[in-house]
Amino acid sequence: MRYLGVFLLFFFSSSFSFGQSQTLNGMELNGPMGYTKLGNLHWAKGDNHIMVVSVEGLYDIERLISKPSRGSTYIESLSLNISGQTYRLGIHEGKNGLSIGCIGIHKNGFTYGIWSAISPFDFTGTDAEIQQSTAQEMGRVLGYMLGAFTFYD
Repeated sequence: MRYLGVFLLFFFSSSFSFGQSQTLNGMELNGPMGYTKLGNLHWAKGDNHIMVVSVEGLYDIERLISKPSRGSTYIESLSLNISGQTYRLGIHEGKNGLSIGCIGIHKNGFTYGIWSAISPFDFTGTDAEIQQSTAQEMGRVLGYMLGAFTFYD
């Protein structure tokens, strides 16, 4: 019986600590279905991750999305037109093999970076098919997160 209590405590605490939304500057953010909350503005599903950063002030979005880190190499930047709004997407390759994308947004005096790391190892097929599947998943995840930012306009 004691183990049942410990199990129920663990089950309910993990249920409430994973998958929850988080409020940032008045916006309620959450990862897409299947993603669980790992930490502050960080959600994951397997090896795929989403992170959101927020800085007060209007910073250079091109620099934000194109600056490599010690764990990634910058590949290119693209302009995306989504619902009549143009966004810049920076593409990076992680030293661990993950495909990383970042969209920068200016909103209400803040600069936001939405980072998505997608594992190409989750997909099978030719190299071109794997690249396409990885890009589609990255687009789906970033589009979902971007929707939360535009919802609060």
